[in-house]
Amino acid sequence: MLRESDAVEIILLFRSKGIQIYLDGGWGVDALVGFESRCHNDIDIFIEKQDKECSIKLLKDTGYSETVMEYTTTEHTVWRDENARIIDLHIFSRNSEGDFVFESETFPKEVFTGKGRIGHLEVNCITPEWQVRFHSGYKLDDNDIKDVLLLCDKFNLALPDEIAQNFNIDTNRLTLRRWRENDAEALYKYASDGRVSEMALWPKHTSVDMSREVIKDFFQPNPFTLAMVLKETNEPIGCIGLVPAGAEHYKPFANEREVGYWIGFQYWGKGLTSEALKSMIEFCRNNIRLDSLLITTDVANKASQRVAEKCGFINFTDYDNNGTPSKAFRLSLSSLVIRKVEDDKRDFIDLLLIGDESEDMIMKYLDRGSLYVGSIDNKDVAVIVTVENDNGSVEIKNLAVDAAFRRRGIGRKMLEYVEKLYPDKKIILSTGETPSTLRFYQACGYRYSHRIPNFFTDNYPNPIVEEDVTLRDMVYLYKDFNKNDTEEHS
Repeated sequence: MLRESDAVEIILLFRSKGIQIYLDGGWGVDALVGFESRCHNDIDIFIEKQDKECSIKLLKDTGYSETVMEYTTTEHTVWRDENARIIDLHIFSRNSEGDFVFESETFPKEVFTGKGRIGHLEVNCITPEWQVRFHSGYKLDDNDIKDVLLLCDKFNLALPDEIAQNFNIDTNRLTLRRWRENDAEALYKYASDGRVSEMALWPKHTSVDMSREVIKDFFQPNPFTLAMVLKETNEPIGCIGLVPAGAEHYKPFANEREVGYWIGFQYWGKGLTSEALKSMIEFCRNNIRLDSLLITTDVANKASQRVAEKCGFINFTDYDNNGTPSKAFRLSLSSLVIRKVEDDKRDFIDLLLIGDESEDMIMKYLDRGSLYVGSIDNKDVAVIVTVENDNGSVEIKNLAVDAAFRRRGIGRKMLEYVEKLYPDKKIILSTGETPSTLRFYQACGYRYSHRIPNFFTDNYPNPIVEEDVTLRDMVYLYKDFNKNDTEEHS
């Protein structure tokens, strides 16, 4: 298995020799979507032909040896080290127009203009559109299908037919699969029932043609709108899926999606919707890495509310949905666990480098500081380092959150955790003048204290540019729980 830390190490290995690489395959997908969606056996890397000799020497010098495969060519080789880490190395050339040529096929230069992130590294990769196109022409396995589903959902891309036909989620009595046009008669059979449409708050279907248009215009464009097919009859009897982003019936949290469902009247009360929802929850938890799910219902729809509560959702508010009294339910899919790390602090260097680009600077405070690590589902996603100063204050030296888990309130929770550890202390922290970072700390109640001019230019070998701002001065902020501060320091 090739982990994120392995991928980062391999990318930095090529960068150390100035070799430009482009990611493809599973790690290329995960770079685009921003998180490690599954386990990987290898990493697919494209390099230009001019870098081939240098790259092969680099791999040999660092303990990799070539493994000859049945598909090995002069442009596609496989390399393995003593830790069984595998690099799939692809060599391409460019023609006079700048397009790239690989194994006698020519592709437009735009293919390699994708940008993604692995750990703290921004990486070049194949664009989402081309990733989807390249997932075709061969027998797709479950990982291929999930990769395409993630890309289509995140980047609002049309789902290829061969993916739609192969994706399904099995439960005890149901198969959840993509809708097909020939499902129109079954959809009309149940969606023309006023008892169903009244509870679901959409118009009753009046013809098979209307049902067919709903499938084409609403169900099929959304990768995660699925037919609930009863295995016993092989007939679609209901629908479950994620509401398209931006079309939710209640404003969702960051990294939260609304799930909706309905089932034919004759199947009410048989536990089938709960069965489907439980499987959908597991799919969202394990494959899309959502933090939470949202369900909204008409106040009168008691059956839907019972399904939500049976599956662990909590009613957190009642609200008005365009004149319809409604209820909103939420289910947390992951929880942040924060722990103190006493030993092997350097094992977390990848996360620490997100908050401080200089490993030398990190080492100056890491051993004497207190390191706290935040994890979700046993994955380490955030760090914060504190140092107790001689004057009684506590200084936060490093706060970092994995890029794939940002905008979920994790940074604020890490801060709040430290603040609770030191309820009677003045807490100070320092940062560059990155606009979003300053806004974040100010929103958390931190105020300006002072600055150290030219700190970054004097202490870091290379310019640090964030959000088009070249960092120069170190800005200090503070929060004092013993005082009601009303003035800023200067």
